[in-house]
Amino acid sequence: MDFLPPQEPLLEKAVLGAILVDKKGLSLVKPILLPEDFYDDNHKKVYKSILELDSESKPIDMLSVISQLKKTSRMNAVDSGFLITEMCTKQTSAVNIEHHARVVAEKSMLRKQIQLSQDIIKLCYEPNADPFALISLNKSKLSNIERYDDEDYTPATRMKETWDSIQRASQNDGMAGIPTGIQKLDRFLGGITEGDYYVFSARSGSFKSALMLWIQHSVDIMGHPTLMFQQEMTKTQTGLREIAMKSGLSTQDLKRGRIGDYEKVHKAIASVERSKVFIDTSTNQTIAKIKAKAQRYIEEYGIKFIVIDYLNLCDLEVKKFGSEEQAIAYHSKEMKSMAKELNIAVLELVQFNKEAAKEPLKPPSMAMIKGSGAIEFSADVVCFFWNPAKYDENFVYEDGTQARGKIAIIVAKNKNGETGLFWHGVKAESNQFFELENNYSANKHIEPNNTFEKEEPAPF
Repeated sequence: MDFLPPQEPLLEKAVLGAILVDKKGLSLVKPILLPEDFYDDNHKKVYKSILELDSESKPIDMLSVISQLKKTSRMNAVDSGFLITEMCTKQTSAVNIEHHARVVAEKSMLRKQIQLSQDIIKLCYEPNADPFALISLNKSKLSNIERYDDEDYTPATRMKETWDSIQRASQNDGMAGIPTGIQKLDRFLGGITEGDYYVFSARSGSFKSALMLWIQHSVDIMGHPTLMFQQEMTKTQTGLREIAMKSGLSTQDLKRGRIGDYEKVHKAIASVERSKVFIDTSTNQTIAKIKAKAQRYIEEYGIKFIVIDYLNLCDLEVKKFGSEEQAIAYHSKEMKSMAKELNIAVLELVQFNKEAAKEPLKPPSMAMIKGSGAIEFSADVVCFFWNPAKYDENFVYEDGTQARGKIAIIVAKNKNGETGLFWHGVKAESNQFFELENNYSANKHIEPNNTFEKEEPAPF
């Protein structure tokens, strides 16, 4: 059975007629309609001609539009004259033009959805069709079809959102984004900001995965659900770290069933169960899978922050790009695009290259990251974790800091703020972290706002 595509040709004529008889008509319609939104081909041609005249600051009336149609060989003088005259005689003003234009736009949206559905059906029959890629493609194209009111782009709306951000920072001790639970890091970054792409990197044994888990639970406590793509550890391994982190008990003791305090364990389990820290332990994640799952969790739980642990375990589809460097460049660019498109913060762990292992007592630098050039370009923030005490327990940093029981966090790139280094306490056996006294150094001066308690893990 054949169906006619959704359309409103009479309203299309009414819109065009109103533009021709009322000078203010075009200004009301331009934010709503594009030429392809008209179903009738002749109506498309008329609207294109009107837009061309407007771009050249020429008058828009019956004669000028007929002349433009003839000049561009879209229609001859007789046909265009008949059509334009019919449009104008049935309209006397631009009353209701916005409503009519929106109906025309909505019919266009329906036609586009029908076409998209047909395209997706064809792709589903392909022998090597990737269901996650198709889900992501479908959602992306559907969001492109969705219309937004032009007021979203006005200076007033832009200034309101900016002022709200300033006020939020003013009321939260400089915190414009989501607090990480690491106070000194928040001083550098102002919290985790939606739309930004964060890259954290470290040598092996620098507590990077543990610290990501700590940050996720801190963010959750502040009322923000989070999602982690954990490709390095199993559900049980991740769960052991969460229980240790919440209870203060040793991860190794828990793993071996040596439970000294059942009450602490049960409280920790209950705390994790109440949280909205979602962890996907699937392996070989592709960009399409990550994006499709992120979209689902955003819709269902309002996720604003995701962590990927880690880039080098993702399926980068190296064969498709010819080299790992090109694949990493594409991946990092897509992660930044995803953060902006979905309005979420994306934090990704990235592996160091082999050269970094040769000088473990040397502070990490940008050159140590695999694919550093592309990642540095795409990322809004790049941070390193450094654990020199793993290689020399008596190591003392140049500022006099004894490294044992601590890790250094280095903010190497910060698009909107300071860069520098500070030390953070770590209780290795339970994967807990705690603040130290003010002993950080920024590349630019930063006034400390308050002091921190020493040698005590922050309670959850």
